[in-house]
Amino acid sequence: MKSPFVILACLALLLSKGLQAQQLTLTPQKPVAGKTLQVQYSPQGSSLKAGVPVLGEALLYQNYSWTRVDLPLESKGNLYQGQLLIPAPTAFVAFRFFQGSPFRPDQLDIQKSYGLTTVSSTGQTLPGSALASVIFQMPTLDSHMPFFWNDMQPALSTEILQKALQTELKEPARVKHFIPMYLTMQKAILGKSFTQQAPALLAKLEAIPDLSEADRLELARYYRYDLKDKNRADQIEQSVIQGNPTGPYARLAASHELIGAKSREQMISKSESFLKKFPYDEWKKNATNQAFIYYEVHRNLATAYFETRQFGPLLALLPQLDFKTTNEIARWNIHRAFTFKMLPLDSINLISTPFIKHLIQNVKDGSYEEPNVFTAKDAQIQAANQLDERLYIHLSLLHELGKDQEAESYFNHFSEKGKYANAEFNETYLQILEKTGSPIQSFLESCAKANALTPLMLEKLQSEFAKKKGSADGFQTYLSSLKSDEEKAELETYVKQHLLNEEIMPFALENPEGKLVRSSDWEDKIVVIDFWATWCKPCISAFPGMQIAVDKYAKDPEVAFYFVGTMQHDNYKEKSEGYIKKMGYRFNLLHDGINKKTGEQNAVFSTLAPRFNSSGIPRKIVLKNGMMRYSSEGYSGSPSKLVDELSTVIEILKSEK
Repeated sequence: MKSPFVILACLALLLSKGLQAQQLTLTPQKPVAGKTLQVQYSPQGSSLKAGVPVLGEALLYQNYSWTRVDLPLESKGNLYQGQLLIPAPTAFVAFRFFQGSPFRPDQLDIQKSYGLTTVSSTGQTLPGSALASVIFQMPTLDSHMPFFWNDMQPALSTEILQKALQTELKEPARVKHFIPMYLTMQKAILGKSFTQQAPALLAKLEAIPDLSEADRLELARYYRYDLKDKNRADQIEQSVIQGNPTGPYARLAASHELIGAKSREQMISKSESFLKKFPYDEWKKNATNQAFIYYEVHRNLATAYFETRQFGPLLALLPQLDFKTTNEIARWNIHRAFTFKMLPLDSINLISTPFIKHLIQNVKDGSYEEPNVFTAKDAQIQAANQLDERLYIHLSLLHELGKDQEAESYFNHFSEKGKYANAEFNETYLQILEKTGSPIQSFLESCAKANALTPLMLEKLQSEFAKKKGSADGFQTYLSSLKSDEEKAELETYVKQHLLNEEIMPFALENPEGKLVRSSDWEDKIVVIDFWATWCKPCISAFPGMQIAVDKYAKDPEVAFYFVGTMQHDNYKEKSEGYIKKMGYRFNLLHDGINKKTGEQNAVFSTLAPRFNSSGIPRKIVLKNGMMRYSSEGYSGSPSKLVDELSTVIEILKSEK
C-alpha cells in the first residue's frame, strides 16, 4: 500500500520549480509552527518587472480555516527578505509575490504561489496538513479558499483525496472540525454513487454530539439539494431556530424577510422590528461572521429614513454604525443629494456634518477587514480612500454654503495622497483658501507634485511665480521641477506601455463647415484624435486639459489635434457643435460618419474599436505617417496629467528619426 503521504507528491512537484531555481529560500527549510520563519525571495527570472517594488503575502491554514497575512519585505539588492511568525496551530503555509494591488496585481510571479506543510517543534505533521495540501492544489474543494491566491484547478485523483481523508481521520473525532470539507471530498470521491451513500454519511454526521449550528445547516443543505429531501431539511432548519431563536440562523432567516418590503414605510417597520429582536449591540458582544446582515439592514433603513425625510431617526441610528456602513449610507444618500441638488444645501449639511464627524472618528475601526478579502492593512487603505471621497463632497458642500473657514478645518483629515490627488476638488479647495485669506502657493506646489492641476490652478501658480520672480520667464522649468520623480516615471511607463505601430485604413470625416477632412492629408504630421460624445461625462471633463494641450502645440506645424464626435443620436452635429461653441473651446471638430451596417454614428470609431478590445470613450489615438502610434482610454481626472501624457507621446514621436 502506498504511504498516505503520497498526497503531497503533487505539491512537491508544484514547489520544485520555484525552489530549485532558488527563487524562494526558507530558513529553516521546513517551517516550524510556533517559530519565526526567515524568507528570502529573488524575482530574477520571474515574470515580475525589474525596478518595481515587490510585495509579499502569506496564507496560513490553521484550525481548519484559511487566513491571509501580510509578509513585509525589505529590498536587499536583487533579493527581498522578510520574516513571518508561524502561529502554533498552523498546518500549512503558502507565499506569493506580486506588484501592485493584492486583489488585482499589476504583475504576479508566474509561479503564482509557493506552499508547503509545517511541522511541530518535535518534527511531527499537524492536524489539517493533509487537507490543506489538497485544497491548495484543488481550491474548488473549499469555498473559503481565497480565489485570487491560486488559480490551479486540477481534478485530483480519488486516490489522493481518499488518502488525505484517511490521514486526517486517523483520529475520527477530527471530522467534527471540517464537516463541509469532508462532504465535498466524499462527493468528489464517490461521484455518481454519492446520492446512494449520502443518507448513511449524513446520518452518521448528525449523530455527532454537540454539532455546531453551522454544521447542522450544512447537513440540511445536502438533504435539500443532493437528496431532494425537503422535509428533513426543513426539520433540521426549524430545530435550529427553535433551539436558538435569536441565534445566527434565526437572524439570517429573519433578515431574508426584509427583502420583500414593498415600500419605504414597510422597510422602516420591518427593519426596526428586526433590530428590536436582534439588537446590534448584543450581536457585537460576541460578533459572528454576520456583519453583512447588519450592514444591509442599517443601510436600507437609513436610506428609507433619508428618502422619507425622517432625519431625526436617521441621526439617532448613527452612533451604532461602523465606518463601512456609515460610508455607504453617506455615499448613496448625501453624495447623491448634493450632486443632483435633491435637497436644499442647508438640509443636506444638517446630515452631512454629523456623518463626516462620525466617519473621521471611526476611520480606524477596521470594519472593512474581512478574512481572505481585506487584511488589516488593506482595510485601512480602503477606509482612508473612502474618507477622502466623503471629505471631497462635504468640503465642497461647505464651500457652496459659504462656510469656508469650517471647510478648511477639515483638510488635515485627508490622507496624505488624498490631500492633492483630485484635481477637480483641488480647484475647489484653492477657492476655499482664497476665501479665508490663507496662502495658496504651497498648496498649488503640492498639487503640482501630484500632477493634479486644473487650468485655473496653473494660471494661479504662474501668477504666484511671476509675483516672486518679477516675470513668468522660467515658469515651465519651475513647474517641471515641482513634479515628483515617481510621478514622472509612472507617467513615462504608462505612455510606453501604450505605444503602438499599427497601420490603419485611411478615412475621411466631415467638419462643421461640411467639408471632408482626410487622414491621408496628415502624412507629415503627428495627429492627436480624441473620440468623444456630449453624453460622455469623462469625455467633456477631459476638455480643459485637452485645451491646454491644443494651446501648447498651436504654433507647432508638426502637430495637429482633432476632436471626433461619435456614438451620438438624433441631431448629433448640432449637439457637438453647440456644446463646443457654448463652452468656448478652440477645437478642430469633426463628425464621425453613419455606419451603413448599423445606422449608428460610429463609422470610423467602429473600425478601430476591435483593436482596443473596447468601445469605451474617451479614446485618444495618435497617428504618424498613416500609422497608429498610441492609444489610451478614459480620463484620469487631472488636466495637467493629461497634458503631460500627450506631450510625452508627442515628444517621443518627434524625436524619432
